[in-house]
Amino acid sequence: MMIPQQAPRTGAVSPLPYRFSDTGYSAWLVPLLLLTVWWLASRHQWMSEQILPSPLTVASGALTFIPEELLHQLPISLARLFIGLGGGILCGLLLGCLFGLHRRSHSLFMPLFTVVAQIPTLAWIPLLMLLLGIGEALKLAVLIKSITVPVTLYTCAGIQQTPQKLYEMARSLHLTPTLFLRRLIIPTMLPYVMTGVRLAFSQGWVSLIAVELLASSEGLGYLLVQSRQLFMLDFVFVCILIIGLCGYLGERLLLRLEQRWIHWPAPVLGRDSLSPSVAFTSLTPWYAPLTLLLLWSVGRQLAWFNTAFLPAPQHVIETLMNGLAQVPICLPA
Repeated sequence: MMIPQQAPRTGAVSPLPYRFSDTGYSAWLVPLLLLTVWWLASRHQWMSEQILPSPLTVASGALTFIPEELLHQLPISLARLFIGLGGGILCGLLLGCLFGLHRRSHSLFMPLFTVVAQIPTLAWIPLLMLLLGIGEALKLAVLIKSITVPVTLYTCAGIQQTPQKLYEMARSLHLTPTLFLRRLIIPTMLPYVMTGVRLAFSQGWVSLIAVELLASSEGLGYLLVQSRQLFMLDFVFVCILIIGLCGYLGERLLLRLEQRWIHWPAPVLGRDSLSPSVAFTSLTPWYAPLTLLLLWSVGRQLAWFNTAFLPAPQHVIETLMNGLAQVPICLPA
């Protein structure tokens, strides 16, 4: 039976007119505008040709630079990125599940993990150089650290956003651990995990290029430094464009996978979190830092490690106090 069509109502809202942004071409407006400004700046010599080469110079240099140099160095950086992504995502999932499912572990270690997460990844490079050298282990350590942090935080948040009523229902149904993970935990945390992976990819890609700039003999970062030292700025621009293009393509790929795998909205019931927040006056968050400080002091006394790499805690405190004492204090006139 055919359903009769309703007559249009008086005062109904007409369809929206055609918009240029609906076609997707609006995404090219800003790049084309920047390219135009770049061309005008080089044509009218607003800056020296040695500092800002023209787009045609960069394009002609790319024709020889890409097949001779870039195609040999780009796979090295991408291989490092994939290995670091795999290790960082695995570590982040394990830590996130531990903090999200185990209340005691969350109370003991999550505050310390949050403090460590606030320290920029590049700040650990001097210590990691002393410990690991400047080989592949340094690049992977920096990558895994930068990727582990967002994946851990988002995985833990995803588990904690599961409503408490669903946990009670799972207990009443006597679900096995496998069904508990498949039917409850994984569907709840997966949207958050994918968001964390996308953020981790961006941070990992930036950290990899940075560590290759500082300590590497191959890869995109090394190629960028080499081109700058030889004052071939057209090659520098090619490297910058390739780095941005790879980051954009990786982000779009992860977004496409997220849209394909996840067809349900992420829960937003934050008050039904599994792990309660730790009280400000609780001493539990101090157990892990104090234990590490005790091991640090005992290890220094028993010579477990080289004092040149890890000095005694009292020496660090003395240096900090001496540095603070030397800071001039400006009093108002």
